[in-house]
Amino acid sequence: MKIFYTLITVLFLSLSLNAQMGKWRDKEMEVKVFINNEYDAQILAKLKLNGDIYNTGYALIYVIPKEFELLKTLPLKYQVLKEDLNEYYKDFWNSDVPSGYFTYQQIVDLADSLKTNFPSICNKISFGTSAGGLQLCALKISDNVTTDENESEVMFDAGIHGDEIGGPQNVMLLARELCKGYGTNPTYTNLINSREIWLYYMVNPDGRTGSMSRYNANGIDCNRNYYYMWNNECTTGAPISQPETKALYSCMYTNQFVVHTSYHSGIEYISYPWSYRPELCPDNNHINQLAGVYASNSGYTNIPYSPGYTGMYAINGSTKDGNYGCMGSVTWSMEISSLKQPPANQIAMYYNYNKPSMLKMIEYAGYGLEGVVTDAVSGQPIPAVIFVNSFFPCFTDPVVGDYHKYLTAGTYTLKVVANGYLTQTINNVLVNNLASTITNVQLQPSSGQFVYRVVGCQIPGNNFSDEGYTPAVIGAANNINYSLGKAGWIVLDMQTPILDRQGSDIKVYEGDASPEGFSCYAGPTLYGPWTFIGTGTGTTEFDFENKISSAQFIKIVDDGDGSQTGADIGFDLDAIEALPHASGVYLTLVNYTISDPLPLGNNNGRLDPDETATITVNVKNNGDIVSNTTSGTLSVSSPYITLGNSTLNYGNIAPDATAQASFTLNTANNTPLGYSFVINQNISANSGSYTTSNILSFSVGLIVEDWKTNTFTKFPWVLYHGTNGGADWTLVSGGAQYEGSYCAKSGLITHSQVTNLEINRDLEINDSISFYKKVSSESTFDKLIFFIDNVQIAQWSGTTDVWSFVKYPINIGNHNLRWQYFKDGSVSNGSDCAWIDYIILPPTRPGSIEEKIIDDVISCYPNPAKNELSIVFNSSNYNLKLLSLMGNTVYQENNINTSIKTIDVSQLNAGCYFLLIESKGKLFTKKVLIQQ
Repeated sequence: MKIFYTLITVLFLSLSLNAQMGKWRDKEMEVKVFINNEYDAQILAKLKLNGDIYNTGYALIYVIPKEFELLKTLPLKYQVLKEDLNEYYKDFWNSDVPSGYFTYQQIVDLADSLKTNFPSICNKISFGTSAGGLQLCALKISDNVTTDENESEVMFDAGIHGDEIGGPQNVMLLARELCKGYGTNPTYTNLINSREIWLYYMVNPDGRTGSMSRYNANGIDCNRNYYYMWNNECTTGAPISQPETKALYSCMYTNQFVVHTSYHSGIEYISYPWSYRPELCPDNNHINQLAGVYASNSGYTNIPYSPGYTGMYAINGSTKDGNYGCMGSVTWSMEISSLKQPPANQIAMYYNYNKPSMLKMIEYAGYGLEGVVTDAVSGQPIPAVIFVNSFFPCFTDPVVGDYHKYLTAGTYTLKVVANGYLTQTINNVLVNNLASTITNVQLQPSSGQFVYRVVGCQIPGNNFSDEGYTPAVIGAANNINYSLGKAGWIVLDMQTPILDRQGSDIKVYEGDASPEGFSCYAGPTLYGPWTFIGTGTGTTEFDFENKISSAQFIKIVDDGDGSQTGADIGFDLDAIEALPHASGVYLTLVNYTISDPLPLGNNNGRLDPDETATITVNVKNNGDIVSNTTSGTLSVSSPYITLGNSTLNYGNIAPDATAQASFTLNTANNTPLGYSFVINQNISANSGSYTTSNILSFSVGLIVEDWKTNTFTKFPWVLYHGTNGGADWTLVSGGAQYEGSYCAKSGLITHSQVTNLEINRDLEINDSISFYKKVSSESTFDKLIFFIDNVQIAQWSGTTDVWSFVKYPINIGNHNLRWQYFKDGSVSNGSDCAWIDYIILPPTRPGSIEEKIIDDVISCYPNPAKNELSIVFNSSNYNLKLLSLMGNTVYQENNINTSIKTIDVSQLNAGCYFLLIESKGKLFTKKVLIQQ
């Protein structure tokens, strides 16, 4: 029955936006569609309905009435299995349903009971709460359970689709049986004494406790939302955006699971990587062999197993691809039953089918290759990357130093890579069947910090013509690279934070002879927030330049030009190196905060006219020697701003330490609303042998976008629509606006299209975003959606003639704000659009507008300038714009035909500005200082 899956990439049925609160959409039904050939599958896929295609000749899809009408137009046979999923499942956990399945609360109580009654072997670890506020936890079962030991780790997770209830049941039954059998059952006792057994029992509790929905409380299919090879199949428009996927990812990322099983239902099948691409994964031989062990030891009759892409259906953003791609685990989705909720009298049967195989996975996790990696001098354990042949690597436990890689019998080459150590290669390592070869490694200290681990990635649309070997970026440059794909990206872990110091901080290596363009971002966590560092072409060095004081994670984004498919498409990333720096002091600005308490202020945490505020400045010593007697001298040039004190005393700042000092300022009562200014700080330390300077940027009053000039140029707005057509946002008047003369209106789009309006803001303080909005659309299905950093914050639909106000908090840092009008696949009501107006934007900090070019392309003199500024740009017919730090345009001129342009800046306020030149489709930017 696999003959019609050769074009399986088109067969994935997309997820609807509309499931909410762990429930199904209104009047959503489950329909079984019968598929006889490839053509049937293709015409069904074109409807882009939600559901799964199985290799047994049918699909289970989930449709609302208007989608069902579309389905009925196809020449396909179907059967409605459940006419109203919300109604069908509303009493699922009530007592009138056959007993046997654990409820959410019973699972939580059982987990707590096991921890309480077996404290020496069972621990409960929390990874947060779900979108609906429920527990996200795992049980760890092992001797000395609270201590990391040299033991292989094995993982079972379940319930990522809330309506697939057998997995959590099996996981909890195994947990109870293991705990109760410890000390009396020799098999259980031996496994618990020699392994770390993890049981993540409910990945998506919201779906389980709602109306038996596959979705979480935000209406998201979490098994399309993982970080690795995500491809926008999750409707929030961002990977790893849900608390459930973040929690599961954290559990995976902070452990070293040799074998990782995820339990599902809907068919009986073992589906292993890859699911996103048709090629066999590099570890296919031993993954396939171990899947055979699971199958042969189970109670199933000839349960099939194969890569998910060819055996079931193609998906991106799945947990199994992420567990393997990021951590090198043997991993799969184990589909335990054809029914998603088998009768209660089959619970024991399915548990007994799987229990022998679960025990075998715990046992086999200890076979293959293992050892401990230590420092050859100190003997201390080392966080290291373990490469075996051309397989995907695994990692040592950073606490113990142990590694474990499942392998079948054979002879292998082992390569150990670690930051700060010489790489060591060991050839001819013999692994015997059903045994473990212990190979301990002692590494010699050296220098160098490079990529330690791949966190996540995307190749938009996939690119099967390239091998997609992401581990190529780990370690020092070696001319082996990973190609990002057109407009693709990759997030990388450098193991420890890279500090902002004097000069270039990192070097990005391209691995071939054809330089390609990219953007570089840095952030403090796996998920950002991402600070733009700069753009590059080919191998490029970057200086953090006070944009971020330190960063452990780097994001590289291809510039999006060139072909979509083919070998080596996109930027070819070989390595990223943290560059060494000379010894000394290096002070960087961390942040600064505003306090304006009563009675001299209004206590709103921002500057307003006619108030006195205290500004607290935090600086960090990223150098390696003490910064003694550190002081800052402040200056400001503004008719509206008065400093209460102009000297800051930071004292002595040890390496890697932070110090703070405060000053007061007063704003005049006639300060214009939205007025921006900068305070220059000159820092001196160590008797003047070290000096540096930085800029503190402020605004007074509200920063309002009301489009009163009938343009999108007051701030750096970005307008775009989807790849399948549409139109950009526009400005309208004639009474449609909330206030003033104009408001923004979503572009004219039709079914299955989107239109976006977005802006980036790099916040200097914790603040908020507020705006007025109005919608006229088909209720529930066509909507205005507001995102912060690609995470959906709110959505509105239906028709109303009344403007309404909304406000949301935003923390300090770099953020993307996006308004999207979305249309589903059919029906239009009302005006079919959305309007927004009177946006109050948060203030930005210095450097929030990107500087993208170097002095040999564009130059300015004098810089700093006072009366006139001359710009030298060796091109004709270019457009010039000068922006304030707030993004306001203070000078603009188009179609300039001279290589030297002089402009009058005598009337501008002192501070930092950005010069933007647009020429031949490219944008060049340079920082300019104005002094008065």
